[in-house]
Amino acid sequence: MNRTVDHLIHTMFEELSVNRVRRFTVTDLTKASNVTRGTIYYYFDSIEDIYMATFEKKILNVAIKESDDFNKFIGKFVLYISENKTFSLNFYRLAELNIRRKF
Repeated sequence: MNRTVDHLIHTMFEELSVNRVRRFTVTDLTKASNVTRGTIYYYFDSIEDIYMATFEKKILNVAIKESDDFNKFIGKFVLYISENKTFSLNFYRLAELNIRRKF
């Protein structure tokens, strides 16, 4: 992956891992990452795309790499969520808000 994309994903992960947040916007990400809004939109179409990229890189890919069968994957996935409670709760809440807004 691109270094800028990695930086944005890492920044989002760090920001959502520190404190519970009510919302996290592209503006919040620009401030935290010191990356311009234009650069963010060059790589991502929306904040939801950044949420999904963060979820895939920080949770799914880690669980998949460390698992050779479905049961191990589920175990790693659950373990990761329990070890990263603040991030997981923020991610769930923010994704839920975006889904509700769409429907």
